[in-house]
Amino acid sequence: MQENNFFVLNDDDRLPEGYEKVSIKVGVAPAREVTFAGALLGEWGAAREGDVRTLRVYRTPEGRFVLHTRREDRVKLHGSDRSIWGWRSFLDMSLGRGEQSWSVIKGGASVTEVETIEGLSELVPEHVLREIRDVLGDPDEARP
Repeated sequence: MQENNFFVLNDDDRLPEGYEKVSIKVGVAPAREVTFAGALLGEWGAAREGDVRTLRVYRTPEGRFVLHTRREDRVKLHGSDRSIWGWRSFLDMSLGRGEQSWSVIKGGASVTEVETIEGLSELVPEHVLREIRDVLGDPDEARP
């Protein structure tokens, strides 16, 4: 498994049939752009306690797999013990009677390349791995 600098696609490179030029942002602001030839196998998203992540898996012309993980900005609310989501809290805030503060934690993105589909097993949830195998036409390994 390795990250970064493993693929570069120049403007004059010809794309193999079935592959497209993929440009993704990597890192936290300022993010850098990575461009490579790939075929998108699938995209999955999950949210848990304000943490929203998107996973995209690509196959390269060389048969390797690229995982692009994006974490969205996260908003944390601070302040009173009361929930700010109820209608009373909304009314209090609208009338200037409530107090809340918040912070925004910047999201970011990472990219990882692995040689085989088994290398993805350490990086993605099991159901995602099964779906990737299904997309690749390996139904025997796709089913639990």
